[in-house]
Amino acid sequence: MSIPNYLNELTPKQKSQKQEKNLAKKGFVTPGSGAFWPFKGDVVFSDYLVEAKRTDKKSMSVKEEWLKKIFEESIVANKGAGIEIEIGNYIIQGEVIRK
Repeated sequence: MSIPNYLNELTPKQKSQKQEKNLAKKGFVTPGSGAFWPFKGDVVFSDYLVEAKRTDKKSMSVKEEWLKKIFEESIVANKGAGIEIEIGNYIIQGEVIRK
């Protein structure tokens, strides 16, 4: 007897943690996804601070507050600001720049 698919599916939190882990293969996953003051962003690289966002839906709105948060935290950390957005099976990676 096989296990139903819904029992094998990852929760949204587990999927987000998996995204951060995959992103951090050459970086460092911050504890609590940046919830503690010395550790900001979701993943830290030598030159970048990256915020990771994901959804299982077909679309996602990018919020200015996310971009502002990671941009300002990257300035304090003296690093570049980056963002990774995962929608379904697709990943968008980019640098956050303020004009």
